[in-house]
Amino acid sequence: MNGSSIVVGVVGRGHLQGIVQEIIHDKGELRFRDLVGVRESKSAKEQVYSLVLEISIGIILWFAWDYLCTNYDVNAFFLHILPYSTGSE
Repeated sequence: MNGSSIVVGVVGRGHLQGIVQEIIHDKGELRFRDLVGVRESKSAKEQVYSLVLEISIGIILWFAWDYLCTNYDVNAFFLHILPYSTGSE
């Protein structure tokens, strides 16, 4: 992209106003990363916390699903919501 005369991108409606403002106020040194922004990286402690949280939620959901499957007829529930079509209608 550096040195090219045309750059094409897909921009969401919420970001369009900010990008137009940056282009209007550009003094000739506008770069793609100026439009995109830089995401702050998490510290190692925050990354470990996020990982533990996601694993904990996954384990809880797995146990909840296992409980539902062993104590209730989950297949009948889903077949009631999403009836199976044989295609011979």
